[in-house]
Amino acid sequence: MLDTPREHTEPSFSGPVPPIQVPAAPWASNTKVDSLKAKDIPEFTGKRNQDVEEWLNKVQLLQNISATSDARMVQLLLAMIAEKTPADAWFYTLEAQETHSWTWKRWKEELL
Repeated sequence: MLDTPREHTEPSFSGPVPPIQVPAAPWASNTKVDSLKAKDIPEFTGKRNQDVEEWLNKVQLLQNISATSDARMVQLLLAMIAEKTPADAWFYTLEAQETHSWTWKRWKEELL
């Protein structure tokens, strides 16, 4: 027995079309803005065996995932630098008056 073709009809809607619900990333519902903590960030040593670009990429990923502002990243900067390392020595040679106004973008440029 052959199936008879059905006529295609458009569904009818009454009222406004509901908005599309886009599922959030699994971590998004638990993420608070500026929730990144110093303990979450890998320390930067400035030693030859640590690639600064790789470290910055990890830090940038953490910043993006946690929705942390650039201003908060600057606040966390000192905690990112390991004590008694070449990076620590470099950090303390900088003039505080000059670096006080540096943005997170500027800090990243200086680290590179």
